[in-house]
Amino acid sequence: RNWLVNEFDRVKEKAIGRLVVDNSACWGNFHIKTDINDYHTYWAIPENKNQFDKTIDDVASRPKWLFSEFGDSQERGDEPLLISEFGNWGLPKLPENLPWWFERQFLDIEVSLPSGVHKRFTDYKLNKIFGSYNNLAEESQRAQFNALKYEIEKMRMSPAIQGYVITEFTDINWESNGLLDMWRNFKVYSDDLPFIQQQDVIIPRPVKYNYWSGEEAEIEIFISHYGEKDLSALKLEWKLDENINGSIKIAELKNADVTRIESLKINLPDVNESKKVRIDFTLIDVKGNIVAKNFSELFVFEKLLKQTQYITVVDPDKNLEHLSEELGKDYLISTSSNIVITNSITEEVIKKVNDGKSVICLIDSSTNLPGSFPYKINSREEEWLDGNWATNMNWIRDYDPLFNGIGFGKTFGFEIAQTVPRRVITEIQSENFDDVLSGMFVGWLHKNSAYIFQMNAGNGKLLLCTFPLADHYSADPFAKLFLHSLMDYAQSTDFNPITNWKLN
Repeated sequence: RNWLVNEFDRVKEKAIGRLVVDNSACWGNFHIKTDINDYHTYWAIPENKNQFDKTIDDVASRPKWLFSEFGDSQERGDEPLLISEFGNWGLPKLPENLPWWFERQFLDIEVSLPSGVHKRFTDYKLNKIFGSYNNLAEESQRAQFNALKYEIEKMRMSPAIQGYVITEFTDINWESNGLLDMWRNFKVYSDDLPFIQQQDVIIPRPVKYNYWSGEEAEIEIFISHYGEKDLSALKLEWKLDENINGSIKIAELKNADVTRIESLKINLPDVNESKKVRIDFTLIDVKGNIVAKNFSELFVFEKLLKQTQYITVVDPDKNLEHLSEELGKDYLISTSSNIVITNSITEEVIKKVNDGKSVICLIDSSTNLPGSFPYKINSREEEWLDGNWATNMNWIRDYDPLFNGIGFGKTFGFEIAQTVPRRVITEIQSENFDDVLSGMFVGWLHKNSAYIFQMNAGNGKLLLCTFPLADHYSADPFAKLFLHSLMDYAQSTDFNPITNWKLN
């Protein structure tokens, strides 16, 4: 640390008029003497959007941990705050002849190794969803943009944060989070990037992402103004469709700051099937010139009808009492239904499976599985499974009937903001991945894991789900519809697992 201070002073003498950074701080380290108080952060989005928000809010408050707390800090207190690294992976499309660097490993980090990606693509049955690796890469790039948009908008909402640096301009072989790939090709979101990469940015932030058909949605609106023009007497136009649109008058904007505009409240359209809707925003000056554009996406779900079928809830540790109560409003509860919902595979549940029942196991922190269970449940907090730095991608087998009414493509986005799985099912052999109905991978298609897995068990069938649907069933339309879809699927002829678990 003493060397670092001396080196900082030496460089300042040589580089007259330049800004010098001692040590770009990230997790576990800090500054001592610097012209810019910067920090690196790599939270995966949407998984850890709350943690990203907290990190930005913490940095904006200029916490003590950004500088040495060993008594040798030379912090002035007015160093500009900068997020000097952040980003998310968007896998590049690949040429037929793979480049020389494909076999090159970065340190001993397996998840960042490209070699074998095409084999993993087919081994884990991702070809049945995406068709080709390059199609998957495009989906990965769209997820990258959604994450960048969320992160940049959050930083632009914090006036104390005076700049940011996206990691990075181009991909490198072990870090595919560039805005361009290694061949300097644009990624698929290049047309949308200017919405968030300019001096004046509209920031629409939904209060929540999921709504029932016809429900009122609320979007908080901010405008970050760093452009040179004096902006006053503005108009913010918004449009969902030809029949749902309007405008908001804005007197003036604070310069080099963020201005909060009144919240926009919209009555969403009535829908007969769930759909993703987009609200476009355009900021127009007094002369009619377009200053900025942006958009926000919401998910509108069809309303549910009262169900007439019976279900059984097995809740040995009383962890599903609230869910059972809420399910009772939508279903008929019975102790002898062919559909069983539980969060643990107990002797009672095994007996029901052996009697030919279909069991939905909602895996949570209290889940107990028998010693003979052939797979492992891992916390997403384990290294790499959190998707931070080497980003994960959440995929669904979109052609499967399970996702009718809750799927909006081949990947999950912000519709799972409330129900991001905190656990995954691992050690599933690649030949059994036809029974993984939703899952994830990390980096270059490593750590292939399941969110939803189906299997034959004894004389019955088992459907394992790591989405925390029980916690959000009553408040989140996606969670409620997802659980209903699981129950409909479990009693349909489409529920045909290949994987077998032989029970005693």
